[in-house]
Amino acid sequence: MLWPWTSSSQKLDLSSSCFPVWIKLKHIPLELLTKEGLSYLASTLGTPLHTDRDCSKLFNNDSANVCVKVDFSKPLLTELKLDFNGEPVIIEVIYSWKPLHCDMCKNWGHYAIACPSKKVVKKWIPKSTSSIPESMFVVTDVLNTFTQKPAVTTEISTESSTANAMEHIPT
Repeated sequence: MLWPWTSSSQKLDLSSSCFPVWIKLKHIPLELLTKEGLSYLASTLGTPLHTDRDCSKLFNNDSANVCVKVDFSKPLLTELKLDFNGEPVIIEVIYSWKPLHCDMCKNWGHYAIACPSKKVVKKWIPKSTSSIPESMFVVTDVLNTFTQKPAVTTEISTESSTANAMEHIPT
């Protein structure tokens, strides 16, 4: 939302529930496609501010856009039911946007999940020493996982000896 700035402008009051919004009115009888007719229709929705074009240029068109200051704290109308020249007429009302409203602080411009006045409380919860149950631990015998090298037997002959002798040499 934009408002003109002045040197005396103060902090913007977002607690107000009245905002200007463009509204499309569809299925308007040709007799009401005048500045006065559109003002009459828009006044049922809020305070009329502007139309998007000159009403005299609306040839064979049954819709118009009007800027209306709407009180969003009240229920929004989605259609206008009129008795026009003895005939029932239903004019469709389409809002270009609807402002965000916080149910927590009751201000406009954000939802409760993003409320700046929401206080976040951090609570310390100590963790347990182990998040894995003891039944999940598996203990294996680490010493038996190593294999021993086999002993090597070799034949050694000596010149002083006449017979071959078998000696065990550990490696």
